[in-house]
Amino acid sequence: MPASFALLAPSRHHARAVSSNLPTSRYGRGFEAEIRPETIELEPAISVIAERAQTLTGASGAAIALRHGGEIVCRARAGRTAPDLGMRLQTDSGISADCVRTGEVVLCHDAERNPKVDLAACRRLGARSILAAPLRHFRRTLGVFEVLSSAPHAFDAQDVATMQILSSMMVAAISRLSNLQTASQLCGA
Repeated sequence: MPASFALLAPSRHHARAVSSNLPTSRYGRGFEAEIRPETIELEPAISVIAERAQTLTGASGAAIALRHGGEIVCRARAGRTAPDLGMRLQTDSGISADCVRTGEVVLCHDAERNPKVDLAACRRLGARSILAAPLRHFRRTLGVFEVLSSAPHAFDAQDVATMQILSSMMVAAISRLSNLQTASQLCGA
């Protein structure tokens, strides 16, 4: 785990001190009604996580895309098969859209044989296998974390578990940063 994320892990004392200063929402004291990832400075930390996912899964690329209004935008990338930073992911069809819509991990073993993929986009990126994990906070999908490979059948159950763990870590970091940002704004007000 990168040192920057280790610093984000809350201690019990800090969690009590910060949560007592946070506004009460419909979820109770200490929870915001909505986390807005587009307002949080996450780079370069999420780029490190994307690189780690690429390494751990043996992927040729990895990308983290986060909600920005009604769109899902690539905010971190690693490797040659990852989409460019700032690219908007399709939210109406495709593997990423399925992942965002269902909140479930989606695995595509071969883009050339899967009717759900945007084949032109996969060919442009050079991706044959795609593993997409949702970034979920409570019941809301904040974005999607994907690894891609130029080889078919590149990912297995261990890779799915790895991506689920990394996705959980990403959501925890986003939530933590959001809470720290809110506490900082309240203290500065």
